[in-house]
Amino acid sequence: MMLIGWVFSFLVVNAVFALLGVYLSGLNPLLRSAVKTTILVPAFGLGLPVIQRKPYRWTIK
Repeated sequence: MMLIGWVFSFLVVNAVFALLGVYLSGLNPLLRSAVKTTILVPAFGLGLPVIQRKPYRWTIK
């Protein structure tokens, strides 16, 4: 389950940084972090349970 969570987090973080890096490069670092965490925290809160639901049944056997 940790591996699944890590892969999901790795992909989402890199996608957000790649997509928003150009647009946020001119901002203050504190504001840049605030924008990224505003996107990433809900993505993890909503995405991780969905991603981990199917493998959970397989891992508890």
